[in-house]
Amino acid sequence: MNILHINQSDISGGAAIAAYRLHQGLLAKGIDSKLLVGEVKTSSERVQATPRKQRLENQLFRFTWRLGFNYLNLLGSFDIPQHELYKNADILNFHNLHTGYFNYLAIPSLTERKPAVFTLHDMWSFTGHCAYSYDCDRWKIG
Repeated sequence: MNILHINQSDISGGAAIAAYRLHQGLLAKGIDSKLLVGEVKTSSERVQATPRKQRLENQLFRFTWRLGFNYLNLLGSFDIPQHELYKNADILNFHNLHTGYFNYLAIPSLTERKPAVFTLHDMWSFTGHCAYSYDCDRWKIG
């Protein structure tokens, strides 16, 4: 079984550390595990960077950010199905999908061919983009 973790980083931040520990635990149990991340910090051959179209994404950012469409400029996310790690994966494990490396509109195309698990490290995905709800009321407006 081949697991592909998709996260913002391999070891930078709480969610990244948790994802990396899960990755290491799977490897210890003999399950093939790899990470596709926005920011690579380790030198592990099992960790690779998500595809990016830096120039085009930077140009689009000026418009999408002003309109409140955070992360929609990240077109490289739609190239993940052509990535070797994705092709070899049996299961996808999504971790933090925010922090400027992933376009969440790519999820349907990624999960069309592969089953997926979402590990929720915070409340961002269901609160209207608040990592923790507390006094945040963005869930009312999206």
